[in-house]
Amino acid sequence: MTWYHLLLDFYGCDPGALNGEEALKKAFEELSRLMDLQIIAGPIIVRYVGREGSPSGEGL
Repeated sequence: MTWYHLLLDFYGCDPGALNGEEALKKAFEELSRLMDLQIIAGPIIVRYVGREGSPSGEGL
């Protein structure tokens, strides 16, 4: 059996559009439906608070 994980890099996107946890959850659920995937534990969204001076800032 093969398992796949999806990692998305939204660098350069509008931070306001990506900051809503419920909107992201709905988007991942819809993507799963479109791809005919079965959600077994999620989506799991982790908020990254960043570190001072980090170029990546913070996000979900």
